[in-house]
Amino acid sequence: MADKVLAHNNKKKPDTKASLKRKLRVILHKYIRLRDAYFDDGEWWVRCVTCGERIPYKASTAGHFFPAGTYPAVRFAEWNINGQCIRCNKYQHGALILYTIEMIRRHGIKGLDHFYGIATGKYQDLTMAELHDLIGLFKRKLDEELKLKSV
Repeated sequence: MADKVLAHNNKKKPDTKASLKRKLRVILHKYIRLRDAYFDDGEWWVRCVTCGERIPYKASTAGHFFPAGTYPAVRFAEWNINGQCIRCNKYQHGALILYTIEMIRRHGIKGLDHFYGIATGKYQDLTMAELHDLIGLFKRKLDEELKLKSV
């Protein structure tokens, strides 16, 4: 009987869209934080995209310029997510004014206008195949960063 219970508990549940989105979010956010990390003083750091504070890599968060819940079309867009301190990301709700200034500095007004069009355009939910493809893409990017940075 115990063997049946153990065997039943070890069965992998089939993926759902929700579980794939969670998996993608975890991989993508780890990749973004690592992408934005730099080595200094014997430690890995991330500079907050909004306030500029230097924070330890492991304490950084991945902040969305266009909030993921409001703009699902760009929830997983790499350009929309940057390393951010928890104060700006969570307690200041993304520090949008500072984030906007930085996005304009990086991409210009035309770039930001283009991104706005994508964020507010017609959105069709990702398919299971597209989610699997994005998971594979960001796993590869994460692996490349891990090899490059040896964090």
